[in-house]
Amino acid sequence: MKFFTSLMRRVSVRGLVLLGFFMALLPLLMGLFSSILAVEDLAAQSQKVVYHVAEEAQNSQELLEKLNELELKGKHYLLMRDSGSFKEYRLNHEQFGERLRKLMDSVKPGQDHIVEVLEDLAKNEKAIFDSVVSQYPPLQSSFARLAAQQSGQMGVGGEKLPLQTVDGFQGIKARAGDLAFQYSAHVDQEARDLEALSFGVKYRLIVQAAMLLPISLVLLTIFVYVLHQPLRQMDHVIRTLGAGNFTHPIRV
Repeated sequence: MKFFTSLMRRVSVRGLVLLGFFMALLPLLMGLFSSILAVEDLAAQSQKVVYHVAEEAQNSQELLEKLNELELKGKHYLLMRDSGSFKEYRLNHEQFGERLRKLMDSVKPGQDHIVEVLEDLAKNEKAIFDSVVSQYPPLQSSFARLAAQQSGQMGVGGEKLPLQTVDGFQGIKARAGDLAFQYSAHVDQEARDLEALSFGVKYRLIVQAAMLLPISLVLLTIFVYVLHQPLRQMDHVIRTLGAGNFTHPIRV
């Protein structure tokens, strides 16, 4: 206490005013800095959620497009049974598998259900491709294709396709729909997490302001009192001198 009193005596009134102003603002400045960090963190999290939503929506859309293209190429091959349509079907099969592998690599932690759906899609699509290749190999000659067409193994112009293969493609599309639903559920969960984070930041800022404002007021009161003491003493001394009383020593 003596050290503080001795220090205050060495500081001018202007210095005390500036020091008091700074000390009163210090808690508010700390609160402002903390608020900036909290808002930046919330903005970064929001940007990350938006990126994830866009990425997952794009992945789901591209997967459905690849699947539709694969189904068309597969049905076209079953109708034509030539080497050209087989190459196109095999190419789309490989591209679809590559797309599924990229989606598996991009899955975030905690999305095991999405991994299961992707693995199931890859397994089912490969099973259909292997079944088509083994049961309906490409026919090299026109005579062989004509014989297959007459036996009901193939058709031209929209005639019937193997029911098992058609059902298999429909099953894959249904699983792709499940995947889109899983992506949508994950997006909803991220939106709820972001809302909870926003509420938490808002609550923390309110509590922080409620705590720092009284601290600033207390510090301001203390320094007003510290400044008031020498000013009151100087006022008393001036009045004493003005009254012609020179007998008491002047101490401020």
